[in-house]
Amino acid sequence: CSEDDNFRKFMLVCSDKNGGYGAGNNLGVKYAYEVLGAEYVIISNPDVSFSEECAWRLVEALSEDDEAAVASAMMDDGSKGLQQTAWMMRSWFFELLNSGPLSRRVFKKYLNYDREFFEGKDKVYVGAVHGSLLCVDADKFVSCGGYDENIFLYCEENVLGFKMKNAGYKTVLITDLSYKHEGSSTIKRSMSAMTQRQRIRQSSERYYYRNYLKAGVLKMAFTHVFQAVVLLETCIAQTLGKI
Repeated sequence: CSEDDNFRKFMLVCSDKNGGYGAGNNLGVKYAYEVLGAEYVIISNPDVSFSEECAWRLVEALSEDDEAAVASAMMDDGSKGLQQTAWMMRSWFFELLNSGPLSRRVFKKYLNYDREFFEGKDKVYVGAVHGSLLCVDADKFVSCGGYDENIFLYCEENVLGFKMKNAGYKTVLITDLSYKHEGSSTIKRSMSAMTQRQRIRQSSERYYYRNYLKAGVLKMAFTHVFQAVVLLETCIAQTLGKI
């Protein structure tokens, strides 16, 4: 990089430890906000591609809406349709149902927005958006505490949506704008075993249930039983080569 900051295009901000997705993004957003004076910051996974138009429209969505703190576009994962991009803030029971491969399919109608919710609208307010690409109002993000650094991986989207909602801010999804996502390819390279990823996911889910959804002893006991069944299902599927 050039010694002249006006020509510096890339900056490497180092951390003294690997704190996971949330800690890393908190570090980057805070540096951009406090040192570089950025008003808006785009958080993007390395397996994501998006256009310059997409970036500017995300910024515009926040700059034109005083209530909005997070903005995102529709996620295209390359499959037959658009992967789940945004969802409502769910209660403990419905969040638990959403964590199981079978229950997630059976109760899909009750866990996600109806297709009609998005039709005919340029943008909508949602509970949370997928963490692969989003733009945040840096001041609002920092004032809300950003991501919870006690979570290494998974559930970060729910935590951010929860914090923003509690602070009176909104998350906006631009429905006529999209970006491409390879589908967790980075995570799969570092943790190839699905059971390993599932254990980390379940640990984060339990933390979210206890600390944000205020699940008590009985709910957490049921959670452990439910997760044990899900993990067994995952192990069997992995052994049979289904995942």
